[in-house]
Amino acid sequence: LAIGVLRYEQEGRTKKISIGGGFLEVEGNQAIVLAKTAETEDMIDPARAAAAKERAERRLQSKEGMDTARAEAALKRAVARLQILGK
Repeated sequence: LAIGVLRYEQEGRTKKISIGGGFLEVEGNQAIVLAKTAETEDMIDPARAAAAKERAERRLQSKEGMDTARAEAALKRAVARLQILGK
């Protein structure tokens, strides 16, 4: 699994969780997710997620002495967190 938003059904309701990559195994009508990180809406600080997004965008624009892959991953994580919050 890539960094992003995972949607799932629980007790007839659709829920969302931000994941930091991982693996998905499906067997019959059951799915198992092994994620590097997983955050529900109540675990995410909106201000911190927005600040992380801005930082990652600045790093990607400057491109001086930085690890591009790391900055791109940070941006994806921040965007996924903000998506969970509906922002």
